[in-house]
Amino acid sequence: MEEQQGRQAARREWRTTTDHIMALPDRAAVAIAVGAAQRLMDEYLGLPEENRNSFILGWRLVLELLWKLLSGESPDADKELRQRMEQYFSGPYSYLLADDALPGSDENAPAAAIYAAEAYCNQSATSACAAAQRLVDAASQNADRRSDDPMSTEAKAMRIRFELEEIRRIAGAVAVLERQGITDGSLGELHAIFARPMRDEKEKGTDPFSDK
Repeated sequence: MEEQQGRQAARREWRTTTDHIMALPDRAAVAIAVGAAQRLMDEYLGLPEENRNSFILGWRLVLELLWKLLSGESPDADKELRQRMEQYFSGPYSYLLADDALPGSDENAPAAAIYAAEAYCNQSATSACAAAQRLVDAASQNADRRSDDPMSTEAKAMRIRFELEEIRRIAGAVAVLERQGITDGSLGELHAIFARPMRDEKEKGTDPFSDK
């Protein structure tokens, strides 16, 4: 029962958060997507060099271009970003190839970056939500990696707690943009919000509703 209540609470918070993302102006929705993708990329960069994939690392530049475009108009950055997306969709990694695509695009970091770029190119809040969803998915996977028994009550509670942590991180970033819009100050706040490390589960106890 407690697990079910926790899962329902997470779903409610996520639905509310995505509703707010969908209501943001286009550039603000893109900023949420870029922040989520950057957090995932930073996590990926923490892996040992021998475990990194060159295709995934290539999306760092796309995120750099997106941050630049959020800071102000840049025809050169816009052109380069769109060219890179055209190359991706015409290449062997494109998710449009489904099962025939080379592995890589389905990883959380590049997938979120791809969705963020789509959110920018297509002015799509739906793509922005998809990028943010990848951050929540990654939180669940991180919880599973820390558990010896993913089916245990403790593991399920940890999974919900980790998901809520990221949902509330995203919601906090949305609130900043709702108050301030896209400014140098709000983008700085987004960088800080998405760079904030996840607290150790031992510090947070076992309450899946706890976020403090």
